[in-house]
Amino acid sequence: MAQLIDRSQDHMKRAKTRLMVLVPTMTAGGMEHCTSLLLEHFSRDYFDLELVTIFDRPPFFAIPADVRLHVLETMPRETVTRLHIQLSGFTTIRHSDAMFWLENVAAKLARLVTEMQPDVILAQDFYATIIALIAKKSTRTAPKIVGTVHILCSVFLQQIDLGDFYAQLLRQCLQDADAVVAVGKSVANDLIMNFGVRQNQTRVIFNPFDFEEVERLSRENLTAEKPLHDQIPTVLFVGRLAPQKGLVYLLPAIALARKLQEFRCLIVGDGEQRDELKATAERLGISSNVLFLGRVENAFKYMRAATLFVLPSVVEGVPYVLLEAMTSGCPVVATESTDDVKELLGDGQRGVLVPLWDSYALAEAILRILWDKRLRANLIEAGIHYARNFSISSSVTLYEELLKSVL
Repeated sequence: MAQLIDRSQDHMKRAKTRLMVLVPTMTAGGMEHCTSLLLEHFSRDYFDLELVTIFDRPPFFAIPADVRLHVLETMPRETVTRLHIQLSGFTTIRHSDAMFWLENVAAKLARLVTEMQPDVILAQDFYATIIALIAKKSTRTAPKIVGTVHILCSVFLQQIDLGDFYAQLLRQCLQDADAVVAVGKSVANDLIMNFGVRQNQTRVIFNPFDFEEVERLSRENLTAEKPLHDQIPTVLFVGRLAPQKGLVYLLPAIALARKLQEFRCLIVGDGEQRDELKATAERLGISSNVLFLGRVENAFKYMRAATLFVLPSVVEGVPYVLLEAMTSGCPVVATESTDDVKELLGDGQRGVLVPLWDSYALAEAILRILWDKRLRANLIEAGIHYARNFSISSSVTLYEELLKSVL
């Protein structure tokens, strides 16, 4: 009898859909936050979950205890690549090295897929999607592949090393995906117009957003030794210190605006531009007024206490951080990086929009909010009201329905 029960339970476990979620890392970022929320809220009655990260980096976001974690970077190196990426026009050593690395990582994933036999792979980010689609070519089980894209690739790939290489890979690979999730309408249109993705292949699903949790965390007290306990107005940025975030345009804006109004600027986050940005602040004579706080466990309480939040990005998808600032009761200034950002801010009804690459416009917008108390109050009210429309459940439901449909 015990053996029959064990066999029955084993059959029920195998009957679940085996879902493998592939993500570059689980460090700080909107895509990683999305992955964490999906893993937490996917139905355990329907899915058996595996998480695979490409790189071995300490996680910033929580990974549920019942989700098994695999790290490709720590797996034994493949001695022979089997996948043979074919791309015309890319013959330099840099391109060859990148192709070899991608083949090797994809071969590791293919070996793991053969072992774990997932029914479907949800690849978070265009980079992970490429690797999943390459790996599928050498697996017998041939899982379904649902890719996701969180940014305007046509713009972003122009700004990074080997961007032309990855752009061609996307055009070659994405059409083989069973579905591609875009986090916003602008991202979906970019995939269709510039990367050959079919319209019926694309799904627009906004990232899951936990309004109640952000609102709760924003009300935590700041410790006495932190800034924001005096009456000096504060401009806040939260995000990765990377070129796409446009901080090289924010710092000159801070220098311009401070000629007319005293305030401090807090920069929360870390990234490859940290030393460059500190040097720029020093050169502009504002280093004593621009504080680099690095990563913090709870950025929302800084949002609650700040006078305004600024997002000077040159490229985005649908940034979590704007909804987080709205939820925390912080007025927003943002660049017109995508139509999705414009939609989030209601074409200026829920935040002040400024043109790309324009430090003067950023300075003017910062001063406008600092000087206009009534405007700040109206933006706060409109932002909180709008952010309440987003939820975890609606996004998770759409993801689950899509994953079931491709099977």
